[in-house]
Amino acid sequence: MGERFLTNTQHVGSILEQLRTRGLIYVDNGKGLKTVNVAPKGLVFAASELDVDERLFKESIDARLRRLITVTQEQGQVVGIAKATPLSLTRIVEWSQSLSTIGIELAPISALAKAEP
Repeated sequence: MGERFLTNTQHVGSILEQLRTRGLIYVDNGKGLKTVNVAPKGLVFAASELDVDERLFKESIDARLRRLITVTQEQGQVVGIAKATPLSLTRIVEWSQSLSTIGIELAPISALAKAEP
């Protein structure tokens, strides 16, 4: 959602500047900010590498959650994004309960966000 808005550099630039000024974090779905490339210097942001519930089916969500584990083990960290649907939340809660047994911890997005140089 919002990809079309994010292609309008005039509009999105002023919104991103307001986020920076107010000390807020911009969380990109992995499609927008990279293509617009108008992030003001100092904007704190994080970009999702994986849309967990792109397809709202239990098996698809579970496969994406397993992919998050794989990417985390390869890269040390990863940002995933999901919608707040009952199915997504149920799958994420169940998945998250086993993470500590494999040495993975969930972290707030603020721990992974970085300021635009």
